[in-house]
Amino acid sequence: MKTSSETQIRQLLDARAEAIRAKDVDGVMTAYATDTVFYDALPPLRHVGASSARERVEAWLGGYVEGAPSVEIRDLTIAAGEDTGFCYYLYRVSGRLTTGTEVDMWVRATMCLQNAAGRWIITHQHDSVPFDAQTGAAVFDQAP
Repeated sequence: MKTSSETQIRQLLDARAEAIRAKDVDGVMTAYATDTVFYDALPPLRHVGASSARERVEAWLGGYVEGAPSVEIRDLTIAAGEDTGFCYYLYRVSGRLTTGTEVDMWVRATMCLQNAAGRWIITHQHDSVPFDAQTGAAVFDQAP
């Protein structure tokens, strides 16, 4: 049975995914705490603070042509109390970059969230892609 906190976190993630699809940077950023820590799949190793995360989101979404990217969340697991929660899931990103390159990859995500004055916000996000231990190269052809 889902708790109210779990439902609210799911709604936050759904709204964030919709903002990504719309390339709405402000909509994406409403999900984050001002002091969020973001470990992205792309360099640098971490972004600290909402302004750093915003720069990353702007660059990421700006790299896609109009109408992209597409985002699909799968295997979402949420655990939450009244004040803190975490979730992990897989998400698929697909679309065409402004360079003409087609993207279609699955990413692993983990988020820590805090209930601040009745509103859930992301305080930490960690995204990663699998890699080949022999070569060290990222593996983008994995799917659930």
